[in-house]
Amino acid sequence: MEFGKFDRRRQLRRSAVSALALLAAVPAFAQTAGDAATADGSDVGEIVVTGSRLSARGFAAPTPVTSLGADDMSRRGLSTIGAAITELPSFRPTNTPATNQLSSQQIGAIFADLRGLGPARTLVLVDGRRHVPTTLTGQVDLNVIPSILIQRADVVTGGASAAYGSDAVAGVLNLVMDTRYTGIKGEASSGFSQRGDNVEYKLALAGGLSFANGRGHIIAGGEWVRNEGVGDAYSRSWGAREWQQIRNPNWPSNGLPNRILTPNAHFTSLSEGGLITSGPLRGTAFLSGGVPTQFQYGSLAGTQYQIGGSGYNETFLKGIYLSVPVSHYSGFTHAEYEVADALTLFGELSYSRATGTSNGPQPRDQGTITIRRDNAYLPAATAAAMDSAGISSFSMGRLSTDLGFPSARSVTPAFRAVAGAKGDIGGGWSYDGYYQYGRVDYRGRVSNTRIESRWALAYDAVRNSAGDIVCRSTLTNPGNGCVPVNLFGSGSISSAARAYLTGTQVANRDITQNVAGANLRGSPFSTWAGEVSIAVGGEWRRDAVTATSDAISQANGFNFGNPKPISGRITVKEGYVEAGVPLLRDSALGKALDLNGAVRRTDYSTSGAVTTWKLGATYAPVDDIRFRVTRSRDIRAPNISELYTGSQFGTTQVIDSVTGSQRLTATATTGNVALRPERARTFTAGVVLQPRFARRLHISVDYYDVNIRGAISTLGAQTLLDRCNAGASEFCQFITRDSSRNITLITLAQLNLNAVKTRGLDFELEYRLPLSTLFPSSTANLNFRLVANKALELTTVDSSGSIDRVGQTGLAVGATGGVPDYSLNGTITYLDGPFTGSVNMRYIPRGIYDVTLVGPQDKGYSPTLANSINDNRVASAFYTNLSLDYAIGPNRKIHMFGVVNNLFDKDPPVSPGTTVTNPVLFDVIGRTFRVGVRFAL
Repeated sequence: MEFGKFDRRRQLRRSAVSALALLAAVPAFAQTAGDAATADGSDVGEIVVTGSRLSARGFAAPTPVTSLGADDMSRRGLSTIGAAITELPSFRPTNTPATNQLSSQQIGAIFADLRGLGPARTLVLVDGRRHVPTTLTGQVDLNVIPSILIQRADVVTGGASAAYGSDAVAGVLNLVMDTRYTGIKGEASSGFSQRGDNVEYKLALAGGLSFANGRGHIIAGGEWVRNEGVGDAYSRSWGAREWQQIRNPNWPSNGLPNRILTPNAHFTSLSEGGLITSGPLRGTAFLSGGVPTQFQYGSLAGTQYQIGGSGYNETFLKGIYLSVPVSHYSGFTHAEYEVADALTLFGELSYSRATGTSNGPQPRDQGTITIRRDNAYLPAATAAAMDSAGISSFSMGRLSTDLGFPSARSVTPAFRAVAGAKGDIGGGWSYDGYYQYGRVDYRGRVSNTRIESRWALAYDAVRNSAGDIVCRSTLTNPGNGCVPVNLFGSGSISSAARAYLTGTQVANRDITQNVAGANLRGSPFSTWAGEVSIAVGGEWRRDAVTATSDAISQANGFNFGNPKPISGRITVKEGYVEAGVPLLRDSALGKALDLNGAVRRTDYSTSGAVTTWKLGATYAPVDDIRFRVTRSRDIRAPNISELYTGSQFGTTQVIDSVTGSQRLTATATTGNVALRPERARTFTAGVVLQPRFARRLHISVDYYDVNIRGAISTLGAQTLLDRCNAGASEFCQFITRDSSRNITLITLAQLNLNAVKTRGLDFELEYRLPLSTLFPSSTANLNFRLVANKALELTTVDSSGSIDRVGQTGLAVGATGGVPDYSLNGTITYLDGPFTGSVNMRYIPRGIYDVTLVGPQDKGYSPTLANSINDNRVASAFYTNLSLDYAIGPNRKIHMFGVVNNLFDKDPPVSPGTTVTNPVLFDVIGRTFRVGVRFAL
């Protein structure tokens, strides 16, 4: 596609349709603050509460649980469960189509990341059972689960390892499927941005029926979603301003800070047609056809960047999607049959296929190309200038866009099958058991990737004795197949040279998971306050990965990436027991007091055995208020990728205080077989208010404190470098320098860091106002909903100190991501008969670009500090989304709906890193529209 261009007529047609989409959104969240299945207060009988394995009437889990209902997801107009979940303030959308480009994971995937602790610490379940991971790191792409069959999504925002096992350090996302659905329902919708891109289509259909006089039931459904993505930063006015962080080359003598955020940042060490970067001819650039011209240097021209001057549209932003094209289809079926009162057999089959495409950065040679005087393609004028200057060679930089962008494509088919049995065996006891097999066959290709061993041979072109242009290496090795390349002038690379210089990286990963589990729950006896509940169970799991790659990657032959073969297996055996003990019920000391405790023993084949536990309580002194508190010990064992991954190569920009330079530096991310399981202590305490004088008001406030010891992570490249340069010698082993002390490689190894800590507050408020209380003739209702998070700490601790990244809403190059000081998501919904309209508002306050830097607004700022920056603030963002839904037809079973997201077309705040802004937190697309129809028959 051509970035920034689109069919004008198509845009006009869509703009006309958009007039139908004038109000939108809905309550983004249907909550339950403790008892997810009884939020409306109705008696639904015996349930299993997410966050606990217990089953008991009236049981309220002490662990906070928020629930997102199916109606709320559909009214918001978001196409997938992943898109809906990432709007919760407790989540940080680390991986979305707007954040992962040439990723080692599947392109365009959406992973759940609670608390900003990383997706690996959020456990994803389907009906309380694990789903086969779609990546080497154990995460589940939420796109693989069809949202049309999801009844609700329960989010456990506290440690849950004792209940569900490893990976639940930050919490659990449990997707509850509507396995008893009867009827047929479907959706057809389409969306697009006002700029004509981000075109998306969705088709979904599901049905369910009972048979054998109700003893059997079957549901089946699936959906197809396709999004065509968004072009590069130049397709948006804010991106075309070319913001970047640059190093002040004259610091500190010119009185300016060491680092400067600025628009119009251009390279000084390369151009698309080639730029001489050394010697007396420095500043000679080459236009199309090899015509030499004078390169215009701007202000503060350093080793890599300048402000202004030549080089517009020649930055690393060019060609990199703001949001990658992605498509997926998924299907799910569940069948069950009651053989007898004590035996119901069930089975599930699901299949999905997700495809993502993206472009990679074009090769950037920043003064590293050596051109000799006898180069056969050297323009005559430049050759004469070399002779006049008495030089035999020069260094050249080049942004080789005419070599083409590396083009990545990932295909991720996922298959899952479950067979099991459940039933009531009398005396208040029930059981369930199941076996699950899952398989993911990831296929990744990155075509048009430069082969480094051929690059230097190809541009060293000379003439042979016959006058033909050949590679110099061919003179002594005629059979080496080298094809010479002309680097003088944009568009000078021939198709033959391109074919010789590039190849395709191949990464095939076969992931399998086998799980067997059984649970028994019941009430063995009662106390004076009610039934004591108990659950016991065990699980066996085996995760295995076999990954292969191409021969060139195995030899580190490409200029980035180079996936490596992996073969690994982790076997887990575990057992648990959980109990709930009522101590008070309708007494003078309080309305209710319940204790809840659990313990789990887990044995990993790779790291040994570990014990997790949880202890909690709920106390309701009166009907209006309930207090809850939990303390838990949670664990996460290293996954296969963290243990066994070989070096994965990439590049990043770093500012090196040793050499006083800013450079594009190679990085290598590696596994570490010496990793130990990380251990966490989690504490939560909260209160739920539902006053009798305002029954339609519901408020909950919960405090959380998670302290992870031996946290498995990689420090960012800039952080590693800064730590080493500041004297923390243990980090210097990861920094490789050449004889001139220039950095040649930064190794990002998986490490057990000292600690990661996070603390904060979750807040939820819901109020329903019948307008008849104000206007007696009205039949309408107004629903108010607010979900908020206040972050108090997100600290990484290592031997050289600690960094708290609360308030860091920027995503500086090489820095670890942070979380906002607080975030708000509120919705006002108007319901009147067939009409529903709502406004959804999301707010992210002003933040910090990088907490390790200091700007004029910060305490202790001085431009003479090595970590000084001219502006260390990121502006706030307020997004408004509108929706309209109107039900028609018999029994109002058909719904016409329209959605406008980012109504006021709010541009993202400037936060330059690998992109101009932080796509993890801010909308990079702009105003979008969506229209469609749903039905339920």
